[in-house]
Amino acid sequence: MNGPVRAALVGAATGLRSQLGLAVVSATTSPYQAADSVAVLARPRVRAVAAALAAAELVADKWSGVPDRRTALGLGARTVNGATAAAALTARSEPTRSRPARHGPTPTDATHADAASHEPDRSSAALARAALVGAATAVGAAYLGASWRAAAARNGRPDWPAALAEDAAALTLAWTACARPRAQTADGYASAASASGSRSLSPPAADSSGRR
Repeated sequence: MNGPVRAALVGAATGLRSQLGLAVVSATTSPYQAADSVAVLARPRVRAVAAALAAAELVADKWSGVPDRRTALGLGARTVNGATAAAALTARSEPTRSRPARHGPTPTDATHADAASHEPDRSSAALARAALVGAATAVGAAYLGASWRAAAARNGRPDWPAALAEDAAALTLAWTACARPRAQTADGYASAASASGSRSLSPPAADSSGRR
């Protein structure tokens, strides 16, 4: 799944539930999977706050007195959060970070260099495009979700079944956007394990007298 598609999915999730996109990006990000600019999302306190805000919104959304999401405040929050979540998702890096070689290049370093060549584009232009896609899809999903809820509540029917269906749709969109291919994740951690094993199994260097 390419970057623009992920940005659109997490933006759509944010349009349905304004806090959910960032919460799922934070929950699925680790310090070893993120560029330094995004690693803050992996901090336990940030994760806890993001999860609490998302959970509170899921509950508050079922109350009849909640303001319409299509107000300036509702759309503004979704636009900002959708852009932020999409840019953060695009900026995330591979599961492992290569360490500088102490004694020149090794096969492990070559493996890391090859993996780096396949990392997603994190240029300023790519982040800007992701932010625009996330913001646009957040606004579009906000209007679609509001229309869905209004249609479900016609003739005085309760809209909570539609609200729960919308919750499920938002969660599915967010987790799909943030999920990593299993093979990619396994390869990344296998490289880290291989690097660690090669260091631990390598024989000690001999000194000038030939002793080890």
